[in-house]
Amino acid sequence: MDFPKTEKLKLELFPKGLHFSISELLLELVNEQEEFSRALKRVELLRDVAHDQLNAGKYSDVDVKWRRAYYLFSFVEAFCKFRMNQSSVEILKSCDEGLLMGAPVDGFMQHPLLEQVPELYDDIEFPDYCFTNSSDDPEVNAWIGPAGTVSSLHTDNKFNLFAQIRGKKYFVLADPKYSSLIPTVSKVMFNSSKLEVEDKEVWDNSGVVFEDCIVQEGDLLYIPKLYWHYVRSLTPSISLSIWFE
Repeated sequence: MDFPKTEKLKLELFPKGLHFSISELLLELVNEQEEFSRALKRVELLRDVAHDQLNAGKYSDVDVKWRRAYYLFSFVEAFCKFRMNQSSVEILKSCDEGLLMGAPVDGFMQHPLLEQVPELYDDIEFPDYCFTNSSDDPEVNAWIGPAGTVSSLHTDNKFNLFAQIRGKKYFVLADPKYSSLIPTVSKVMFNSSKLEVEDKEVWDNSGVVFEDCIVQEGDLLYIPKLYWHYVRSLTPSISLSIWFE
């Protein structure tokens, strides 16, 4: 599998001696030759670099290798957390972030459903307003997962129509005008936050005005560009995200 190697990613945020290939990291993990706490720090750093590349321009223009790399880093991160006995919520967050922003790697963890069964596109009708400011086709992703799957608080750089096909999900949303009050994961991952928005004290003391709702079968939720949103599956569910400019 042809992933970019870190010698091509020589950025200042890489400490000396940390230049290693992705394949070497995976090999070390598989052979259990590395402490998982140390491996977790390394893969988080790599994922931050890939995340920076994903936000360098239009998502559709990003080299698919970077999207696959981000996808893979996220699941390696989840694996490390699992071996370190971290909570299932933290493990699911890593998996969900990989599904959200990455591109599936053939034979790894999931299949690109809409690509493998293109006939499913025939059942999707794009509203006219998806083409108001751009003639580009919307980007579509299908989410199929169990209850308890969490997508941590984050923003998207496109408008999003979120359609719930089966099951129901809980959403927490916040206007981007509160961004200065929302701590981000890092300077690189500026559109993601680990803020525990289901904690009542966060609602009461953060200074952010949150709104929440439950999206049920047949509902369509419009999420404006750069609007903060957190998602938790309340039941096994099937959903669609339709991103447009």
